[in-house]
Amino acid sequence: MTGSSVIANYGTKRTYVVKDIRFDQGPCSTFFELRDGTQISVAKYFYKQYNLKVTDKRQPMLIMNQGGREISVPSEFCQLDGVPDSIRNNSRAMRTLLNSVKQNPAEKMDSIVGMVQKLF
Repeated sequence: MTGSSVIANYGTKRTYVVKDIRFDQGPCSTFFELRDGTQISVAKYFYKQYNLKVTDKRQPMLIMNQGGREISVPSEFCQLDGVPDSIRNNSRAMRTLLNSVKQNPAEKMDSIVGMVQKLF
């Protein structure tokens, strides 16, 4: 997963590239240094800053760059971005994906109407 892009599910929901995954650290044992020099656990920081509660205190930490410095983010607050390599490397699967994504307006409306009819 290193080198993969993830979307942060907090704040401005930016996209980051994962540099490393730390399985030996967790949100309670990893600390941020605040501007005033004090340290706070990642779990407490995300709760105070974004009102997000860490559900698994032993989850791995994703290491990413933000503004020229390295940050650690709990994996539960990120989701994968982009097309997986298994699909990208399979030309048939990639063509099927592109055909389903690239629709003209009439096809898109038909898809939406069909989905709404299935719901009711």
